[in-house]
Amino acid sequence: MSDPYSNNNSNTNNGYNTNSEMKNSEYVNPFEGLDNIDFNKFGSTQDAEYLEGFNEKGRSIFERLSYNVGICYLSGTVLGGLYGGVEGLQNAPSRKFKIRLNSFLNVCGKRGSRAGNALATVSMMFTFLEWGVENVELDHYLPRGSASYAIPITAGVATGVLYKCTRGPKLMTIYGLVGGSIMAGLYGGSRLLGGKMRNFVM
Repeated sequence: MSDPYSNNNSNTNNGYNTNSEMKNSEYVNPFEGLDNIDFNKFGSTQDAEYLEGFNEKGRSIFERLSYNVGICYLSGTVLGGLYGGVEGLQNAPSRKFKIRLNSFLNVCGKRGSRAGNALATVSMMFTFLEWGVENVELDHYLPRGSASYAIPITAGVATGVLYKCTRGPKLMTIYGLVGGSIMAGLYGGSRLLGGKMRNFVM
């Protein structure tokens, strides 16, 4: 005795298969035609990919040097000029306007140029020393995550010591501590501000 549902089942299966084939035929295989392509010529897929001209290690030493020296020279000139302007007005030999203006301009230019040159020199020394500490790979000898503040603080201490290396060990120690304290303060301020000062202080 034949199964009364056999024909219906076969028709249903045939219809289902036909519909599936029609649905599958509507989609295009995205990998079609890629069988004969050699992906090795495009480089290793395990390496990180960067845009052309991008430095994966960060800004180069010359970019950092230009930025730091420029910022420090401008800041020193402005702050020193303001201090010199106040000093010139207070120590003017006469109350006449021309004499006070002349005293203002003289002391302003004197203090501003000295402060700008001094800060630019210190920033140049700091940039080279920080670059040297980074090349030593100090982070391999420190706890994980501590290199971000240990490197600039170490460079700050070395900058202070080198800046006063001709004035004896006492001043070298004092200026070294001052340099390290300044960088520690800048890093702490950056942490308090959520890292907003990190781009300002290289």
